[in-house]
Order: sequence, then C-alpha cells, then structure tokens
Amino acid sequence: MRIIRVLRAVGLAALALLLVAFAFVQIEQHLLRHRAERLLADFQSIRLHQSTWADAQILMTRWGAWGHYEGQCTASDCAYTVKLADPISRISDHINSDTGRRLFRPAVHTYEFLGGKPGWLTVSFFVQDGLIWRSFVGLLLDVPPHTYQRDDDYGYSLMLLARSSDSLHQKPHGNWVLGTDDQLADHPYYKEGRPGGCEVCLAAEVTYTPYIPPAQLKQITSYDLSCFTRFRHCLNLPDVLPIARDWHLYPNTEPAYKEPPLSTSPTPCAIPVFARARDASSIVLVDTISSTTAEWKPSDEPIEHRDIQTAELRLVQTLKGKSPFTPGELFKAVSWPGGDIDVPSWEREQVEPGKSYVIFLGADGSRSPLSLDFCQLIESTPSVLEQVSRGMAQNDVLKRPELFGRMF
Repeated sequence: MRIIRVLRAVGLAALALLLVAFAFVQIEQHLLRHRAERLLADFQSIRLHQSTWADAQILMTRWGAWGHYEGQCTASDCAYTVKLADPISRISDHINSDTGRRLFRPAVHTYEFLGGKPGWLTVSFFVQDGLIWRSFVGLLLDVPPHTYQRDDDYGYSLMLLARSSDSLHQKPHGNWVLGTDDQLADHPYYKEGRPGGCEVCLAAEVTYTPYIPPAQLKQITSYDLSCFTRFRHCLNLPDVLPIARDWHLYPNTEPAYKEPPLSTSPTPCAIPVFARARDASSIVLVDTISSTTAEWKPSDEPIEHRDIQTAELRLVQTLKGKSPFTPGELFKAVSWPGGDIDVPSWEREQVEPGKSYVIFLGADGSRSPLSLDFCQLIESTPSVLEQVSRGMAQNDVLKRPELFGRMF
C-alpha cells in the first residue's frame, strides 16, 4: 500500500508539473502573440519620410525592453531594431555551436509537445535627418516534424520578410530585389518573390518603396499572429499571410494550383511611367533624326518574321544618372523588335523621325549603338515628363547601406 501511495504521489506530482509547464508555455505564447500584434500595428503606423524623430522616440520608449541600436542613435542617424521571441527561440539565439543545438533539441521538442510554437517577429527602422526613412519587418514560425501531410524528422520554417527600398531594381553591391518587373503593372510600389537555396523553409520576401499606400503596406504585412496560439499549426505561407495565396510562390503546396495559360496576345508596357523612372539607373531625353528598318534574323532557326529598326538619335538632356553621350551628340539605337513566338509577344517599339523620346537606361547602358529592351522607350509628352519627375523624386540617398541586410 505504501508503494501505491508513493506512486500515486509521484504521478500526481508529475501531472501537476506537466500542467504547470503546459500553462507556462501557453501563457508565453499568448504574451508573444499579444505583444507581436501591438508591434506589428506600430510598424504599420510608420509613414516613411513623414514619421518624425519624435515618433521614433515614442516607439523606442515603448519597445525599449526588447529593442536595441548599434553605435550612435540620434535624430540624424539611428538604426533601431525590436525583436520579440518565445523563450526557446531566445535561448537558441545564444547557442552558437552545432553540438549545443543538438543537445538543445530535446528541450525544443518538449516545448512543442506542450503546445509551444517557436518563432519571432522583428521590426527595424532607420532614422535619417529627423525622419524615418526605412522600415523592415520579419516573421519566422517553426513547424515541427511530423505535421499534417509532412513526414519529416526536422520540420521546417515559415519565413516572411518585408523591407523598404527607394527603388525596386537591383543596385550594384545592394540587396537582391526578388520578383519581376511585370509585377509592377499590377502593384507599382512593391515586388514579391521567394529566395532560392532553402531546403527547410517556405519563404517570401517583399520589397516596397517608401511611397507605398498605407493600405497596401498593411495588406502585404498583415501576418496572422494567431498562428502562435492556434491548436493546429499554420503550415503554409498563406496561412500566415493571406495575400501570399495570390503570389503562388510554392505551387507544389497548393493542391488546386493550375499553371496559367501562356498569353500570345500583344501586351503593351503596362508599368507606370513613374515606376520606370524611379527604378531606372539613368534616363535621357532624345530627338529622333532618322531611322531605317531591316529584316531581323539572329540565327538559322525558324523564327517569327520581324523587322528591326535602327534610329539615329540626338541627346537633348540627361534627366537622371549618367549618360554615355554628351548633349547634342548623335548616336544610334536599335529598338525592341517584339517578343519571341515562345513567350508572350510583347509589342515592338519604334521611333518616328521628328519626335522626342524618353529612354530609360539600365545599369549596363553602353555607347552607340544602344540596344533598347522592352519598356525602355516612350514618346516624350508633358504628362510623361511630369511622371518621370515624380518617379525620380522618390529616389533618395541613405547615409548607410539599404536596411539591415537579409533574413534568409
């Protein structure tokens, strides 16, 4: 009887300990969710180039227990980061060796068994000259092994990142901007894409400009933070970010996904002029002197018949960046002849003698003859020049590299 009483006491103590541990984990997860929702709302309230140093100080005071900055933090130059994480993730941040991580795995599994969902939310912003110029938000949520429809031994991570940049083209020595220019026809203030090389994650990265409408910023960062406290795990990116369902970044995780049909109808350049001007490395204004047209056949393979136009142009003015030509100089340019038969047939672009054109040059703009790609040429009108000016005004110069590197 004494043994039974001892076993009963041990069992009750173990059950009590388990209940206490379960309650601790659940309280921590709900606290994380509550704080993360407040922090995300604060992030979404930031208006880049409008929110002031005083606004930044309010955020730094509110989140000082979880925030930090490196070096000096003044109204002229300050990079501030806030990171909220569950207890397991906070401990993992201080484990630097592979051996330590392996030894720590049982604690992680126990935490997950008790309903814990390791993860974190981080927000950063950069103050320059008294205003908040850049912002960044990243979310990571671990999915444990052996979840629904997956039979893996290590689990995987859902990773979401959104960061600002003054333009949405790849800069020399800058952070990589994921996504394609075609996306700008639908939403000119941001691009979305998935990084390569991650075998244990589903990840999405969005780059947006400081002038993105607040409603659109909220849409691309409306993380469903109930994933930290749900009974069932969030398994895919749309579970955490609903708009990711429209991006189809991981079609193999979407049972109902169907490959869209390849369009064959001519598609004019639908990217707004201001977005092309914002993202161009350099922009020139030219007059057309003359043009000639000849049959174009780059190889012996049978291709769709097209003509290629070579025009003689005169540089009127360099509107942005650097030009390989000087004002008044004559040079030749080859216009975009149209798309292949194997891809959507983008409309050909031509110039007419006597007319003026705006040319958006890439970083690889070279001397005559200048080869013009699709969407690099548009006839100059007062409306076009106004939009060009609007786009160029959205570029700025930071005192430091674009914000905070990468999460992936």
